[in-house]
Amino acid sequence: MEFYIILRKSVLKIKLEVSSLKKVPMPPERLFDFQESRLPIGMGAFVINSDLYLTGGEKLMDGALLANKSNSSALLESSYGDGGLNSIVYWFRPDSSVHFTTEHKIKKMNKPKTNPRVAKVDGRVYILSCYPHCMRDDVFTYPAPFECYDPLTNMWEVLAEPPHFKTDPMSHDLTHFFVMGKRIYMRNRHGLQCYDVIAGEWYDDNSILIEFSHKLYSNMLDCVSVAEDEDNGFAIAYEYEKGLASYTLAIDRTIKGRVKLEKINATLPSLENCREGFLFHLGGGCFCFILSVIGLEESDWMVNVCLFEVKVGADPDVGDGPLETSLLCSQSYDLLSLVSSPEHKTIQDVVFMYVCFSIFPFE
Repeated sequence: MEFYIILRKSVLKIKLEVSSLKKVPMPPERLFDFQESRLPIGMGAFVINSDLYLTGGEKLMDGALLANKSNSSALLESSYGDGGLNSIVYWFRPDSSVHFTTEHKIKKMNKPKTNPRVAKVDGRVYILSCYPHCMRDDVFTYPAPFECYDPLTNMWEVLAEPPHFKTDPMSHDLTHFFVMGKRIYMRNRHGLQCYDVIAGEWYDDNSILIEFSHKLYSNMLDCVSVAEDEDNGFAIAYEYEKGLASYTLAIDRTIKGRVKLEKINATLPSLENCREGFLFHLGGGCFCFILSVIGLEESDWMVNVCLFEVKVGADPDVGDGPLETSLLCSQSYDLLSLVSSPEHKTIQDVVFMYVCFSIFPFE
C-alpha cells in the first residue's frame, strides 16, 4: 500500500509494507513539486473511486517565495484563472509520466477556493475556502466560499457560507476542520461551528453547546482530525496537544461519549511540539496517524507515522476502556529535507506546509 501526503507545495509518497508479520512504513519520498511544475500551490485534495483529485489554491509567479501571511497578491500570476486563484480540478496519476492532468470528467468549481479545507460525507465532497497564502483585496468577500461536489450528477453546488465569513476576515483563519457523523466541524476565533449536511445549515458555538455536556464539548473544540469506523459505531480523533481519543457514535452518528487512548498516546512524540495531525481508517479497525512534529530548532521538522489497531467489545479493564488498542508500528522521519531546496533550509521558507497536509492511501 502507498500513501500520498499532500503538502502546500509538494506531494510525498510513503510505501507501507503490509504482511502477516509486519506493517512497516518506508521513508517518505519527494514525488512532485507544484510550483516547479507551474501548478497552483495550497490545493485541497479528495478521493473518488480510488482516484485522487486536487483543486483550488493559488498560482504563484515563477520564482516567487512565500514567507508569512503578509504575502502580497503581487506574487500571484494574474493571467491564471481568476487573478491567480484556481477553480480547475486536477487528476493525480502517480504511475504516469504526467502526474497531474485536467483530462477527466469532473467539472471545475463555480468559484476559486484559497487554502481550501476538504471534507467527504456520504460520497459527496465539501470544499471551504479559507485564509489565503497571498493577500488579495477582495478575497474575503469573494463569492461562493463553500461548495459541494456530487459524483452522481457531476455537478458543483454553492452552499451557504459559514457564520461571520462576510463580516470578519479573520474568521477565514481556521485552526480545526474535521468530520464526525453527518456534520462538518470547524473552529476559528468565534469558536466551534458546524455544517449539518442533512439540514443544509450552519450552527454556531452556542447552538452546539446545547447538544453536549460541557466536558465533551470542551474536548471537541480541540479535535483536529477524525477517522470513523462506521461499522462499529466509533470514531478516533486527534485532539490538539492532548493526543488520540475515541468518540462513541449513536445509530444516527451523533456523539454519545469520549475516552482517551492512553495506551497509544504514550507512544507518540511530545505533543507540545506537534502541529498538524491526520487520521485515516484503513479498514478492519486499523488506523494510520501521521503527526507533524516541530523540534526546538527552526530547521528540525519531523513526521511521525503511527499504525494501530482498535477492537470493540474488549474487556473494559484492558487497553483503553471499552476499546482494545494495540500499536503496530511508530516511525519518525526528517521531513524538511524532502520539501526544501538546499538554499532554503528553515521552516519559515516552507511556511504553512505543516498545517495543511492530507494523506490518501492507494491499494
